Amino acid sequence: MNFFDRRPGGSSTQWLRELGGVMRNARKTFGLLIDADRNLAVQVVALTLADAVLPVAIAYVGKRIIDSVVAAVGAGAGATAPLFWVGAEALLMIAKASVGELTSAAQSRLRSALGLEVKALSQYNSFSHWGWLEDVPCLKDIEVVSARVEADAA
Repeated sequence: MNFFDRRPGGSSTQWLRELGGVMRNARKTFGLLIDADRNLAVQVVALTLADAVLPVAIAYVGKRIIDSVVAAVGAGAGATAPLFWVGAEALLMIAKASVGELTSAAQSRLRSALGLEVKALSQYNSFSHWGWLEDVPCLKDIEVVSARVEADAA
């Protein structure tokens, strides 16, 4: 059972302990993002928050559209108020689509920034030869770790 499958009536101290573990891991993860690219990490957080808030705004404007149509029909008024809210809804939908695309692009760029640090594990040999790794054009950007690899005798 994982953290999100908790059933009511479980130990609250265990739940709080696990919540603390989740928060510590989230802090470490965000620290890695900040180390990779601070501006991009802040952009991802801001865009993600906007992506979360926009559906609420869209739902609210949808309610206002319905309310203004009902009020206009009941009072025999024109369609000015409903059209205003329909325009607002259209702008919010465009903003939602744009924020979604920008979030995706920022996340992709951040993933690329996180992947720039590459480590390679080379099986230890007495000649200190790394095989095909020595011919890689970006060898200066790769940290090569030599290690002895042994089979575990069971």
